[in-house]
Amino acid sequence: MSREDTRPPQAESQEAPPETPAREEDTSRPKAAILSGQTLDGEPISTADFLGTPIVVKVYAEH
Repeated sequence: MSREDTRPPQAESQEAPPETPAREEDTSRPKAAILSGQTLDGEPISTADFLGTPIVVKVYAEH
């Protein structure tokens, strides 16, 4: 057995997959409500500032 026989097979050149076209907006899900208010420091904040970014909202209410 020669050295050439023990080499792993050469990987074939891989072409980049074709670009996926942008999906149409999913109309089965309602749009998220825009919430606004103040941070614990009294600064104004709105979920509209984070459009397109997943966020977690934790709400504190005064009684």
